[in-house]
Amino acid sequence: MTLYEKHGKQFYNKKNQLTVYSLACGYIEAFEANEKTMSLSLDGVFQVKGYDFKNHVRLFWESFGTLTEARKFYAKKMALLK
Repeated sequence: MTLYEKHGKQFYNKKNQLTVYSLACGYIEAFEANEKTMSLSLDGVFQVKGYDFKNHVRLFWESFGTLTEARKFYAKKMALLK
């Protein structure tokens, strides 16, 4: 069962990504690999943040006006972290 099927279209889209509604409610989409973490959130603007826990350093913190722009950046960075 996917997150979309379990929680409904209000919170997740068919790609199992959080919807704008979920992000506006304070939910954070996150990804973790190789002691690095990345998050997508909404705090007035869409923000994509990356952090390296092993070296205790911020990798990036980018802001976007649209969710589409933020998701493209998020996907690009996720591919590099894997």
